[in-house]
Amino acid sequence: MESVSYLKGIKLWSAERFPLINVFSAFLLFYLVASAIRSHLANTTEMFYWSDLLAGLGLTLQFLFLRVLDEHKDYKRDQVTHPDRVLQKGWITLKTLKIIGAMALLGSLLITLYFSQTSPTVFYIYSLMLIWTGLMTAEFFMGRWLNRHLLLYSISHMLVLPLMILWASAMVQSSSWQLPIVQWLVTLTFTNGLIYEVIRKMKGKDEILQSESSFTKEYGVLHTVVIVILLSFISLMSFVLGIRNYFSDDLLYIVPTVLFFVTVVIYTVKFIGHPERKMRQICEGLSALFVLSLYSTLIFAAYVK
Repeated sequence: MESVSYLKGIKLWSAERFPLINVFSAFLLFYLVASAIRSHLANTTEMFYWSDLLAGLGLTLQFLFLRVLDEHKDYKRDQVTHPDRVLQKGWITLKTLKIIGAMALLGSLLITLYFSQTSPTVFYIYSLMLIWTGLMTAEFFMGRWLNRHLLLYSISHMLVLPLMILWASAMVQSSSWQLPIVQWLVTLTFTNGLIYEVIRKMKGKDEILQSESSFTKEYGVLHTVVIVILLSFISLMSFVLGIRNYFSDDLLYIVPTVLFFVTVVIYTVKFIGHPERKMRQICEGLSALFVLSLYSTLIFAAYVK
């Protein structure tokens, strides 16, 4: 077995399992929440505060903590299904990941305590989020059953995302988690999270392993494609309604996202005839661009409102 240095192992694992795009996505998600809330509140003129960087870091650390928990939870399964990963090759150890996870958890806790000085709600929501995270890690004490019902598994694990959005909103403004615009963002981000999760597990015939669960294996290629398109359509409709209700009636705002949606649909349908790894990766990339376009448009609309 090839050995690498301690720091190089961390670097390789980060590049593979928590790359910089994840950090960017976490900060983008926080700023989406912050800009939406501030554009909605009549008594707010500033769209950016330096404390946003701290809150964005907190969200990033929480995503990192979740990733480390996943690495521990799925370690034995990944030994069989993903033997080429950095952790499975032994280039980084579970002990090292425990240290990284503990540091991420401590960081998010300290940031939570900082914001809780003026908004105790931040700590309450953070506590609920940790409780749900613990239940997720234990797979709600019915792991075998959930793994046989992949859609329910994905929904139950993705429910941590609404709590993260509420946590982020409380860091922006104490009572903002009750605002309709935040509840709309919760629905939107939850749907987009499910899109990512389904496409990620929409395995092609050339990558389905006997011991690995996938949507195509459980529901078939056609039904999986229908799920992706339906979720994408729900996301698009939620986006359009949100733009019109909270930001602007200008149809130009929705054009880029509609184009990305159409592209996602076209290539997802192509997956039916070519259920292969390469096509899945194209669908995954296009869905990421669809969501990025959606969030970027919302931030821009909030900024110019």
